[in-house]
Amino acid sequence: DRDPVLDKLRPSSEYIHQRIKSAASTKTVDGASVFWILDHEVTRLMPDGTTKRVVTIVRTPLDRAGRDRLGEMKLPRKGLLKVLDAYVIDKKGRRQEVTSLHGRKVRFPKVEEGAVVVIQYRHIQRPSGYLKEHLASNWTFQHSLGQVQEATWILAIPPQRKLNISLQGKIDHSKSEEHGLTIHRFVARDVEPLRPEPNSPPAADLLRTAVVSTVPSWDYFSAWGRSLT
Repeated sequence: DRDPVLDKLRPSSEYIHQRIKSAASTKTVDGASVFWILDHEVTRLMPDGTTKRVVTIVRTPLDRAGRDRLGEMKLPRKGLLKVLDAYVIDKKGRRQEVTSLHGRKVRFPKVEEGAVVVIQYRHIQRPSGYLKEHLASNWTFQHSLGQVQEATWILAIPPQRKLNISLQGKIDHSKSEEHGLTIHRFVARDVEPLRPEPNSPPAADLLRTAVVSTVPSWDYFSAWGRSLT
């Protein structure tokens, strides 16, 4: 179920390799276990509330904890799923394909410091429940113990939909009209890892996050509840 809009907006293989090449000269910071070279998602909201996504993640481990975290990746449990690319580039520049793709888990070959882990997948989630034609979601641009070079969330919605936005932390936002849709781009670059501290607030209150919703108002949201009572 390919989508021409998502195919135009998702990172190409050439762009992914450009980012990997440029990351080689980037200085990593103390306290980071994983370096996120590229954290990218394109989301399209369909008129009936179906969401279509293409997720691209490019990471490299910086220590033993990072190696352990990148050996296996869990994919979304619900919805339609197709892995477009999944491989490891070792320190010598050799490409190795995944060793296992089963039960919505991707297992990569042995990951060492200096290797780069790449995955790109397409995910489709059908709507369900009340307000199913609307979108209410959040996206995180920062990670605990993870340094981020580039994090991008591109959101494509029907032009007649209003998007309510709340940004936590420094996140650049731009809006344009493309492909007959309203395109919102949220971008953060050179993001330092969130380092846990004793008695600090929950990580969710500190991480750079974009929260969005197409629900028009609280009255619209509560109408269903009032109808039940």
